[in-house]
Order: sequence, then structure tokens, then C-alpha cells
Amino acid sequence: MTLTEKWNAIVSDFQANKNLKEDAVQNLWEEIFADADVFGYSKRSREIDIWRNIQIGSRERTVPDIIIRDSVNDKDLFVVELKQHNLPFNQAYKEQLFSYMRLLELKVGILICDKLYIYVRENYRTEYSIEISFTKNSKYGEKFIELFSKGDFNQERIRAFLIETEKTKSNISQIKKDIQQLDLKDLLVEYYSNKYTIEGIRTAIEHLHIGNKVTVTPPVEHKTQPQLIVNNDDKIGKAEAIRLFMDLGYTFPSKPTYASKNKTTNNYWTNPNIAVLHNNWYLILNDWISKKLYLFYIPYNSIKQSQLVTRNDQPNKKQLVIKYSDSTFTDENSGVSFRPYLQRECRRRWR
Repeated sequence: MTLTEKWNAIVSDFQANKNLKEDAVQNLWEEIFADADVFGYSKRSREIDIWRNIQIGSRERTVPDIIIRDSVNDKDLFVVELKQHNLPFNQAYKEQLFSYMRLLELKVGILICDKLYIYVRENYRTEYSIEISFTKNSKYGEKFIELFSKGDFNQERIRAFLIETEKTKSNISQIKKDIQQLDLKDLLVEYYSNKYTIEGIRTAIEHLHIGNKVTVTPPVEHKTQPQLIVNNDDKIGKAEAIRLFMDLGYTFPSKPTYASKNKTTNNYWTNPNIAVLHNNWYLILNDWISKKLYLFYIPYNSIKQSQLVTRNDQPNKKQLVIKYSDSTFTDENSGVSFRPYLQRECRRRWR
């Protein structure tokens, strides 16, 4: 039997016996652990030790449901706590299992109720676990059989599996969280940026509406300019804008030039030092109305110093007035377009 067939057989037994009383559940799992085609432990060799009487004090005693043993080395491997298959998880069940693990000095335990729970407990503060539903073709169910079968049980492998599983679930959760904050159009631009121009990509995806499905709607022609809504709050500053692009993988040898859309006029004002033209230059524009950030990378010597207008009162600085709502991002003073240097458009939500 393959691992898939073995797990699916367990699922079938579980589903067919959902309403069994605990004694019958005990008999079922004794047979499953003893099945030579599944786990392969031997009752005759006492590798399946049931209802062992463990004395705690002069009066108290406790009886674990199943303890699986290594008969060759005469040692306990793991303990199993069983509940009716129709009972949901209860913290008290877990604490009961942990009490057996402490008494037996075992780090690995299994709780079976309406789902299967595997635990590795290293100390009072550190534990790893996985929850496995009794559904067919479960990769986790197959892994359970692989790791706990006779001759294959290895505490360190089980621990590594649980740690990796927890890490994977944490990563999935973080990815879902990140996706909620991402503009998927940005990802399309990044994906195709090595093959096509950014302007061409943006034109192609301009009318994509991305949800669970990608649909295309025809562009709407505006006969009049949309009304300018003035917000008194510029909700994101230079440091935060830089950090957002750094989170996307960009590095900046020196601080980028930053300009936010002017609150009273339709442009971006900034006065960079002429030194920026002597190095590779990064420029960030903050469109706080549309909640977009634009990152430009201007390689050294691609714009001559003479092309940009110098401030009369500060000859060491250039005076940029870049048009707002202009796809060419043209400086009104010099006529220089920054569109060829656009690297990334980032749509972010801030308040």
C-alpha cells in the first residue's frame, strides 16, 4: 500500500466510526497501530502498551490510552490520548496528554478526537504542533504515517517537520496579508519590465480590474477634467516613502530626492542639490491624492547639469517643477521628461 492508500484507509475507518464510544475507539486505534500494512507495531511484543497503570503518589495513578514502544531497545516512543471521534478539540484533552508526556519523560504525543494533533514538547515554554483533518489524500496525513511507522520513528525528524509546517503556515499567512496591501498591477509591471518598456506595460494593463478573476473593461473618456480634491494632510513623508520602496527590495546609496504633490498647484516642487547629477540619482514623487508613489532612477550623466534650471538665490541647487497628472512627468522649467526613468509605481494605503 502507498502512503496515500494507507491514510485514506484510516480516514474511511474514522468516518465509519464517528459515533463510537471511547472503548470502541481504543480498540479501533489499537488495530490501526498493529496493522502490518499501516504502522506495523506488534501487540505480542508489547510495542502497543494499553492502559498502563502509572503510579503518581501513594494514592493517585493515571492510565494513558496507548503508549507505543520500541521493543528492541526497550523504551517508550510516544503516547496517544484518544477521545470520541465526534468530539472537538478541548484544551483539557491537550493538558491530559501533556501530563502523560511529562510522567513518561516523552517529548512526542498524539491527541485524536475529531481531528488528529501531533505535539513535540521540549519544555514548559517550547512546543510545536500540527492539526490534521481526517480528509482523504491529505499530504499531512501521509506524512503522519511515514514518520510514525515502526522502524521509521525519529523524534528529530518529527520535530523538524512540525517546525517547517508552522513556518510554512506563517509564511502563507504573511503572503496573504502582503497581497492585501499590494497592487497586483505593480507585480505585472515588475514581471514584464525586463522584456518591455514600463510605459508599454502600463498602457497594456491600464484597464485591467484584478480580483479573483482578471477582467478588462473599456476605457472611459472624460470630457472634463476630474475635480481636484484637496486633502489638507500629506499622510506619508520622505522617510516612510523610502522605507516602503526598501521593503520592495530597492537600495539607495544616498537619500533619494523627494517631492510631494503641492497642495495648492498641480505640480511637484523640489530643489535637489546639483550633486545628484554627478551620481546615480533616485527621485520619489508622492501623489497623495491618488495614494501613489513613483520611483525614478536617473543614471549618472543621463541628464546634463545645463539641462535643468538653477535657482537664482541658491546656485548649488536645481529647481524642479514637475507637472502633476502628466504621464510624461515633465519639468515645467526645463522641459525635461522624467518618464524614461520611471522604475516603479507603488499604490499604498495610508491615512
